[in-house]
Amino acid sequence: MRFNPGPFEPVIYLLQKPAMFRAIGIGGLLLFTILAFSIAASHGGANALMLGMVLLGALWLETSTNICRRCRFYGTWHCLGQGMAVS
Repeated sequence: MRFNPGPFEPVIYLLQKPAMFRAIGIGGLLLFTILAFSIAASHGGANALMLGMVLLGALWLETSTNICRRCRFYGTWHCLGQGMAVS
């Protein structure tokens, strides 16, 4: 059974394109990162900001390592060097 979006079907159709998944995913990541770092810097100062950056780097490395190893472009400059950085 398929969900019937009714009058919003054109919007749903546009949001389900691969390019929109990338834009929303990357945009959400950037927005969350900026907000989290600004909150950490305002509440905890430089130490909290640096801890947040270390955690972000660790999560990026772990996620990229798991995902990039499955990609056929692993070890290349295909994703702006991300495959080279984690290989």
